[in-house]
Amino acid sequence: MLRSRSVEGRGSARAYEVEVAGRPETRRRVEVGWSEAEGRRLRSWLVVSSLVTLSLVLVLYLLARLAR
Repeated sequence: MLRSRSVEGRGSARAYEVEVAGRPETRRRVEVGWSEAEGRRLRSWLVVSSLVTLSLVLVLYLLARLAR
């Protein structure tokens, strides 16, 4: 199992420390560059997926209320 955690990156790059669980000697720092377009696409995906999730929860709630 791999474990990762976000750490402070340089500039617009995102940085992560990745290691095999239980083996700190395997820890490596990985930096991933993000363009502004990728960040914008990620933000829009998060908004859309959040709205879809909330809509589904609302539909399930209403169906449960009607089934009583």
